Amino acid sequence: MWQQIPQLPSTIGERRSQSQMCVSEVMTIVIAFHGSGYQTFNEFYTLHVLPSWRKAFPN
Repeated sequence: MWQQIPQLPSTIGERRSQSQMCVSEVMTIVIAFHGSGYQTFNEFYTLHVLPSWRKAFPN
């Protein structure tokens, strides 16, 4: 049901690309962010996830 309902309203002509990550991978990153102590998700993702977790999430 979660995948059937768009999270944001789409506009006419908008292109939506399919995510390369599965829901469990996204949830793992979000849960880790909440326990990380970083102020913003962008900071957490660029400073921690991209350099350290690249092998765990190849897509």
